[in-house]
Amino acid sequence: MSTLTVTKSSSEDALAPAAANGPVRLKAPFARSELEALVIRYGSPLMVIDCDQVRAQYRALASALPGVDLHYALKPLPELTVVKVLKTEGCFFDLASGGEVDVVRAAGVLPERCIHTHPIKRDSDIREALRFGVRTFVADNADELGKFIRHRKRCEVLLRVAFRAPDAIVDLSRKFGCQPESVPELLAVAARLEIKVTGLSFHVGSQVASPSTYVDAIKACGRLIKEANESGIAKLHVLDIGGGFPVSYGAAMQPINDFCAPIRAALSALPPDVRVIAEPGRFIAAPAGTCVATVIGRAVKNGVPWYYLDDGVYGSFSGQMFDHANFPIDSLRSDGERIPSVLAGPTCDSIDIVAENVLLPPLEIGDLIIGRVETLGLLYAMHWPYYQYTTARGARRSALHDRLVAAGACMGETAGWERPNWYAAPGTKPEYEYSYGRQNWFDACRLECLAVRDSVALFDQASFAKFHVQGKDACRILNYMSTANVDVPVGKVVYAQWLNERGGIEADLTMTRLSPDEFMVVTSAICQTRDLAWLKARIASYPDAHCCVTDVTSGVAMLGIMGPMSRELLETVSGADLSNAAHPFGVSREIEIGYAKVRASRITYVGELGWELYVPAEFILGVYEAILKAGEPLGLKHAGYHAMAACRVEKGYRHWSHDIADEDTPLESGLGFTIAWDKPEGFLGKEALLPQRGVKTLPKRLVQVALVDTSETAPLLYHEDPIVRNGTIVGSIKSGAWG
Repeated sequence: MSTLTVTKSSSEDALAPAAANGPVRLKAPFARSELEALVIRYGSPLMVIDCDQVRAQYRALASALPGVDLHYALKPLPELTVVKVLKTEGCFFDLASGGEVDVVRAAGVLPERCIHTHPIKRDSDIREALRFGVRTFVADNADELGKFIRHRKRCEVLLRVAFRAPDAIVDLSRKFGCQPESVPELLAVAARLEIKVTGLSFHVGSQVASPSTYVDAIKACGRLIKEANESGIAKLHVLDIGGGFPVSYGAAMQPINDFCAPIRAALSALPPDVRVIAEPGRFIAAPAGTCVATVIGRAVKNGVPWYYLDDGVYGSFSGQMFDHANFPIDSLRSDGERIPSVLAGPTCDSIDIVAENVLLPPLEIGDLIIGRVETLGLLYAMHWPYYQYTTARGARRSALHDRLVAAGACMGETAGWERPNWYAAPGTKPEYEYSYGRQNWFDACRLECLAVRDSVALFDQASFAKFHVQGKDACRILNYMSTANVDVPVGKVVYAQWLNERGGIEADLTMTRLSPDEFMVVTSAICQTRDLAWLKARIASYPDAHCCVTDVTSGVAMLGIMGPMSRELLETVSGADLSNAAHPFGVSREIEIGYAKVRASRITYVGELGWELYVPAEFILGVYEAILKAGEPLGLKHAGYHAMAACRVEKGYRHWSHDIADEDTPLESGLGFTIAWDKPEGFLGKEALLPQRGVKTLPKRLVQVALVDTSETAPLLYHEDPIVRNGTIVGSIKSGAWG
């Protein structure tokens, strides 16, 4: 299914020209000809999201609840563009899954503007949110509080309290929340565990008919906050009033300002130092979505017309099944007598019924059905390994994008970037066929790995983040931030970690000394915003230092030329001496390829001889063409990120966020070799590592294992698969790939 974000306009042109990659502008309301044109252009089924309606709903609720920090709950519509729109409105965000963390990260949302409110979480969910920088979580029982023991120094918790709402379409307190009388006991448990509880939360339900439940819950929580603060067991200063604000699907609905009037009155009685937040999702998203589906089949059963659509309750209309929503649905065809009809989804499942007894005129195959819906996104969908998002794509593209697609690239998405995950053989489609077994790209990836091992492969690594750090104090600041010694000769590449005060790994990256006062820092695409923020914060802690950082990612393209024939290829195309004596491992220098001056760093993430090439973006096409021409007789092959992952896992190279993160130390992660213990000025996090130094066997270690089973039925390992020994779980898989 395609998703199109639009902005309404009063223009007389139904489809006016738009800026490249910008929103299509439509006049309001959407006319039949407009929607038909969109289906022709983008295909069906199609979700059209009206960004102006998103803004209007947010502003209406913000006006109705002044002083309340609105956190958009992504679940109803986890679309990148929607998040970006709300970000510009000053919205905060409510997360409940790893996929939602990825969306806000890609939108450039600061982690301190996010909370994680799912009451029941796996430890991996907590760690993933913490890696992004989220610090506020929700719990509603003692077991859930216990999950935060190892993270207690880095997070705070809101206790979720249950207040039943029989008038809600979905009574969420039936499933989550402790009883109000249990709050003191849970606060005592948290105090014993040294877990910081900063407030209370509740969520009365979805589509609540009356504000009275909110009012009663606010008053009860106010009393609980007062009692806790007076007893000294905790200092509570946050109240999360949840979501569930009613939204119309066509029926008359009380204006939101009137609905919230009693809520405003109840909130005004709270102490002034209590921060109030809310988690609206459906209210903001529901009116903004228009689903367009196509009739793909029809039949008459017992005299009733049945129309089969290319979308159903397992797609855009999932809210009908999972959230008890009653979406208004109609056809674009208006001629003919309307009679009771049935709309069914495309699956073989008999419960895939979109609507019954809906009045429709006689429809033909190819006619369009529209519905005002919001989607539950991927929350209830199958969580396929290597799944690639299909919406909000194409936001960030390498300058080589079209060339790589022409070479057969199947593009994946990471941090908004389009990246080649694998290359399809001629005559085959570069499309994923998802399964929990060997997927359709398995053989293509194997050939790419063999090229890395036996000849030479080309990786487009434009998405890697690149920072230019300069100033007379740049070396001093980077040296204290890094485990390794970065005060090295010009042209040396240093691999290191940046640690926090607990010794946890905040960043895993390389730094190249370009001159006495200049460095190039290179990190992964997903860490661009995070690592840049960490670096800026450290620089800011030296108020009198002469040091600045510039993100040059967009202006510097990057290629990886990897494999035993990489030296021969690059010497041919550049004329430079790249022998071990002239260009040893860990050294970076400038060479010329075509008309470009290229920085060639001899370093590898795939474990074979190779160079990373950093090229000014305007020269990358010429450099790429020269390398392709020179590489043809050597068997040069394009390779994607699946092959890169397979090769790096085989070599045991770590990946920040999958294998290591800010709760893991370098010694626990097998990265002790990066530590320069004898640096006179030390490094951030050193004191926390000293107790681990010299310990022969640490309680927690990251180790590499290989399965000896190479058969077609050998298990595939992904992430967080449990490791069981003698019936007891003793660990989990961080990364798995077929080497």
